[in-house]
Order: sequence, then C-alpha cells, then structure tokens
Amino acid sequence: MEDRKLTVRAVERALDILLCFTTRSDLGLTEIASQIGLHKSTVHRLMATLEDRGFVIRDAATEKYRLGIRIWSCPLICPAVMIPPFCSCLRWSD
Repeated sequence: MEDRKLTVRAVERALDILLCFTTRSDLGLTEIASQIGLHKSTVHRLMATLEDRGFVIRDAATEKYRLGIRIWSCPLICPAVMIPPFCSCLRWSD
C-alpha cells in the first residue's frame, strides 16, 4: 500500500495564501497566484471564501488584500489552545 497524505487540497491552498502575508501586509491576486503557483481564478475563489469568513479583507480602491480581523481574533477565542505547553508563564489567569 502506498503512503498517502491525508490532507485536503483546498485547505492547503487557503493556508498557503494566508502564509503569503508573512512577508507583505497587502497583496493583489496576481502576486498571490504567482507566489503559490496557482491560477488567478483559483486564487480569486479562495480569496472570496476567506473574505466571506473575515480572514482577509479587500481594499476596493487598490484591489489588494490584507489579513482580516478574524485571523487576529483566533488566539482570543481559545487562548489556552494557542499557547504551547512550554510557555506556561504566558497562560491566562482565571
């Protein structure tokens, strides 16, 4: 039996898109597509989903995207999960 990764391609692609924002704060579709090696139409559909969920926002004037409020709220939703166990000094107090 061959070894297969148990991953979902759409999730991998969405995460690759989010990782593009580690080097720049705002990016256009062409820049993102080029960075991750996908067609612009594919990136557009993924960005529409990420935008709908609040993970990215699009500036209508520049047509560039940046990370949305939802990405920043993730650690606030469940802070104990987001802090690695070796960082016990950073745990939230009850």
